[in-house]
Amino acid sequence: MACSEFNFKVADCTNVDVGYHFTKDLSVSDSNGVTDLTNLEFVMVIKDRLDGTTLLTLNEVNDELTTGFYIPNPTTGLIQMIITDTDSTTVGGGYFPYEMIQTDALSHSEIFMQGNIQFFTRDF
Repeated sequence: MACSEFNFKVADCTNVDVGYHFTKDLSVSDSNGVTDLTNLEFVMVIKDRLDGTTLLTLNEVNDELTTGFYIPNPTTGLIQMIITDTDSTTVGGGYFPYEMIQTDALSHSEIFMQGNIQFFTRDF
């Protein structure tokens, strides 16, 4: 699967609202339309700047209530990206770079997705 860029931001309603539970469904397939995520692991690192401090790490999790990536059925290609209200509050407001790394069964890792993610503080 090739690296792609995606920016999570207010302008397209994909931002994280600080203090609120965030869930975003990511649909994954390779160039042949294969959606099987079996034997793949995903991790996302969000930093304060490209060469900076890690603010939050999302690993694979076993439920929809924990910050990380929940994959209910690996053969469907669906990954649920979850950031809890507590973790979004800890990160605070800002626009931060991230990288999502994919590792296969042979321990080969590559950047799967990268870009920026906006943690937005609402004034209401």
